[in-house]
Formats: sequence, C-alpha cells, structure tokens
Amino acid sequence: ILVRDCIAGLLTNLSVKHFQEIEGEMNRAICWYLSCDRYWEDTKRHHRHTPWYLLITFLFLMASGICACYYVVSLLLG
Repeated sequence: ILVRDCIAGLLTNLSVKHFQEIEGEMNRAICWYLSCDRYWEDTKRHHRHTPWYLLITFLFLMASGICACYYVVSLLLG
C-alpha cells in the first residue's frame, strides 16, 4: 500500500501493465529487507568486540596474585 501511494502519480504516465511491473519490482526491493532471513543475515555482520582493557586488567591481577602467593610462600619457608 505504501509503495502504491508513493508511485500513484506514475499511473497517469504509464500503462497499467508497466505500472504493475514497477510496483512489483519496488515491493520486492523493499520487502526483501523486511523478511526474517534478511534480519538474521544482517545481525550476523555485527560482531562483539573483545573488551581488551578488561582482559589485560584480569591478566595483570592474576599475575600479581601469583607473585603475591609466591612471595608469601617464600617468606613462610625461608
């Protein structure tokens, strides 16, 4: 209905057959994006980025914890 409203002015310049062809092509072109397959295909393109600052912070804290444990154990055994 929306496509027909937008191209209704062409009906005065075109034959009914040409108008229906244009209307069909525009419906296919527009409705192609509105299908569920296109929705899921489009969402697959967006990948989540890894938050590198969290990964680096986690690795730093883990390494610091290992060093602290090693230091405490070496004090207790020494």
